[in-house]
Amino acid sequence: MGVKHPNPDVKELSLLNETFQLSKSLKLKDKFIFFYEGWVEYRERQNYLLESDIGIITHPDHIETRLCFRNRILDYIWTNLPIISTKGDILSAMVEEKELGLTVDAGDVDGLVNAIEELCDNNQLIKKCKENLERVAPTFYWEDVVKPLINYCNDPIKTAYRKEAEEKRVREKKLELDEVLLMKGESEKGLQRKGLYYYIKRFLYHLRYSGFKKAIQFTKNILAKK
Repeated sequence: MGVKHPNPDVKELSLLNETFQLSKSLKLKDKFIFFYEGWVEYRERQNYLLESDIGIITHPDHIETRLCFRNRILDYIWTNLPIISTKGDILSAMVEEKELGLTVDAGDVDGLVNAIEELCDNNQLIKKCKENLERVAPTFYWEDVVKPLINYCNDPIKTAYRKEAEEKRVREKKLELDEVLLMKGESEKGLQRKGLYYYIKRFLYHLRYSGFKKAIQFTKNILAKK
């Protein structure tokens, strides 16, 4: 977003001064390389990207890289800007998989140079990247990315609990069916061959999975048939 961060508590990076000095020593600063000395307003950032040909993002190979979600790449997608990214995070993997640009290994200077030249000169590749960027962009629209959150808010029951509740409903349905069959006399002959232990076991089963009321109802059904 710029060179001088608006927050005075943010320390200036030593790499920034090194970059300044290198560009000066090579006589590239303010001729081929331009640094925005201030800080771009966030709501105006797209104006700079729309005037660009390539969006480049480089970072070291580090655990922080793997865990980050780099919004800068989202801005590149938003402005239909072919991307060059170092590897190591989920969005660089997407750039590679969806063919939104090119990726290089962290610290691979020659690879980065070749990637820049390729995206500057290869019109067919540029066109392909832009077409793929247009296809990918809608997947990051708010109405799509917030769907999982909305679904959770509408039904915040944990999956394990939901599964257990569904299994309980299935068991209760089966017990209700057994009771209906019993009341119709379709199971009477089989039940008459069962002993006291069987009925106690069934009563406890109903008590555990269906509650006291269901267990009592089951007992009444049995006694009514005796």
